[in-house]
Amino acid sequence: MHLKILSVSFLQALIAGASLAASQLIFPQAWGLLAHSAMGQAEAAAEKSAAISSATANTSAAGQIASSSFDQTYALFGRELAKYLENGNVHYKRWKENPAGLDQFLKSLSDLPKQDYERFSPEQKKAFWLNAYNAITIKVVLDNYPIKGSQSQYPPSSFRQIPGEWENGKFKIMGAPVTLYEIEHEKLRHELPDPRLHFAVVCASRSCAKLSPAPFVAENIDQRLDQCTQDFFADPKNLTVNPRTGVMSVNKIFSWFTLDFAGKAGYAKRSFPPPMDEDIIASYVSFYVPTDERDVIAKFRSQDKLVLDYLPYDWALNDADETK
Repeated sequence: MHLKILSVSFLQALIAGASLAASQLIFPQAWGLLAHSAMGQAEAAAEKSAAISSATANTSAAGQIASSSFDQTYALFGRELAKYLENGNVHYKRWKENPAGLDQFLKSLSDLPKQDYERFSPEQKKAFWLNAYNAITIKVVLDNYPIKGSQSQYPPSSFRQIPGEWENGKFKIMGAPVTLYEIEHEKLRHELPDPRLHFAVVCASRSCAKLSPAPFVAENIDQRLDQCTQDFFADPKNLTVNPRTGVMSVNKIFSWFTLDFAGKAGYAKRSFPPPMDEDIIASYVSFYVPTDERDVIAKFRSQDKLVLDYLPYDWALNDADETK
């Protein structure tokens, strides 16, 4: 919100008007001589104030035009995703042959004026950075596809085989260089904290969330993030609860970012003794899993027998052609 500041000349005109009003009472015979001069000053001040207001309105209108020129439906990105996605995985080989649409979308992110972005709502900012992260990740893969790495700890085609894939790769957003690391940890986790973001950013691995052909938009982002979270937990590769042993096996994302889930899980305030990881994770997933799984979790927690286990993380590329 911008405060409108009265011009000095306008204040002077108000003071002059008040003084003249007082003089009319005290020296009525002099009023006729002064009235013309005072009215002239007031008219001049009013004209100047009107000019300032008009300039301000024009500047605001120009800002609205610049802001509205950015497509917050992300239709271009959506059209590209629809062409090359299959069951949440990506046909990188086909996409690499025709990257023009993705490049055009990335250019729109680079061309967005920062002052326009600052007028975005939190929901608009969240959608913006989620789409930016996913689009840039795809671009990194396309630029290095086919990936044939030699690091033994990762599959040969893994995104992790690309040198400096997160920390060093610079892409322009609003005219300034940014990395995937900065988008995830600074723009999203720090500036727009929401644990559901972990199920919406797609790091091009099979154990990451699935890509959707529908880009994120502000109007329904809350529902979309809930759906992303539910879909993530519905996959047994990300969560299983054994009703006989009480072993709750979860994706390793929970090991890396446990405290991101603490607030929603009811542990926003520090307590002593501090909650165990299984308490935070069990409380969090219980919001999103079906009733039968939630009941199993509650049963073993009440008996203090719930066992937390982390599933192996599959860093293989989410390549639609490799999954067949």
